[in-house]
Amino acid sequence: MSAKMDVDPPQKKGNLEVHPLAIVHMSDQYTRITCGGSPLPKDAPVVGLLFGSSSDDDSLAVLDADDVPLHAAPQDKIQLQVGLHQAVFPTHQVIGWYRVSPDPTPTMQDLETSIQLAKLYPSALLFCATQVGSESEKPKANAKLPAKPSQKDGKIPCGTSTSSPLMVLYQLEDNVLVAMDEKAWALETSEAEQIAVERVVRQQQRNHSSSSYVSHVETVQESLSQMQQRIQILILYLQQTKE
Repeated sequence: MSAKMDVDPPQKKGNLEVHPLAIVHMSDQYTRITCGGSPLPKDAPVVGLLFGSSSDDDSLAVLDADDVPLHAAPQDKIQLQVGLHQAVFPTHQVIGWYRVSPDPTPTMQDLETSIQLAKLYPSALLFCATQVGSESEKPKANAKLPAKPSQKDGKIPCGTSTSSPLMVLYQLEDNVLVAMDEKAWALETSEAEQIAVERVVRQQQRNHSSSSYVSHVETVQESLSQMQQRIQILILYLQQTKE
């Protein structure tokens, strides 16, 4: 079976909505892996599954993302993690997968992964390629977020710079990854999602070095570390008492 890639826009009746929670999850996974906060090596592929729902008019909504090592995990492990996700969100179905890397252009490995995933989950026809830029391309700490991020040429700029990271969506059709037309999908947020995302990104400490969200996470991590040390002391005391 031959496989090739194309960039012609597909002819689809339904539309696609992408919600910010999926984008936030992809960004968080990339940060954890590249900064050493993950058990995976820093150069590990940043990939995972896209979860969403469909409607009667063939429209799709990308509601969430979950980091699943598709390139290394066996089929039963992928199904297990999908089952765990659906146990919490029973209406979510696997509608595709994503990759975060410096180059959003699909590769032959991306195409093979899309084909294999579609065999496992027939509804998983989407591939999201998110590009990450260099340090110089990242938006400033006090940069203001637009109320609704702009969309142009089927790509969403994830910052204020013209060379900002981009997210490009592809659809699997007849074993071909086809770039989606700019009018076929859009970024959609509910009021609750918009408030949550803006609170995390905009809220700054007095010195503007990091957000209060980051400060809270660091405090929790420190508390857990101290708790672990105390538990180890208790374990050592119990072992010595038993002896």
